[in-house]
Amino acid sequence: MRRRLSWRQAVSDLQADRITPPEIREVPIAGNRRCREVLSCWRGRSGRRYVVQVHELGMDWPARAGAGLAFAVSRDATGRSGIVAIAPDGAGPAWCGRAWEAGARELHVHLLVDDATGRAEVAMDLMPDTIALRPERA
Repeated sequence: MRRRLSWRQAVSDLQADRITPPEIREVPIAGNRRCREVLSCWRGRSGRRYVVQVHELGMDWPARAGAGLAFAVSRDATGRSGIVAIAPDGAGPAWCGRAWEAGARELHVHLLVDDATGRAEVAMDLMPDTIALRPERA
C-alpha cells in the first residue's frame, strides 16, 4: 500500500520549521569518557555547533584562563543542561558568585572566537529568551 502525502501539508510543515527557531541545547561529543568530561558542544538557534571546555564553577576562574565566551550552566536531576548566564567579556568573581546563586555549577568556555564582535555573535546565538544574569562591569 502506498502512503499518500499532501503537498500542501508538506510545504506548510517546512515553512513552520523555518519560523520556529531551533532549541538551544547541549550536544555530547562522541568519544571516550575522559574527552566528554572536558569538552562539550552547544547548538545555537542558527544550528551552528560551538565546542566548549567544561570547568567547575569556582571563584578562581579569572586566574585559570584568558579571554573567551564564558557561560554558566545548570543541570537538573535528569542531567539536562541549561544556560543560566553568559559573560561575553570574561567571567569575574562577582559574576561567578551570582551564577552560583542562580543554580549554575559548571562553567563552559568557548575560546574559538578572535574578537569581541565574534563573542557577541555567539552569545546572541546561545542566549536563552529569559536570561537572569549579565556580565559584571569593570
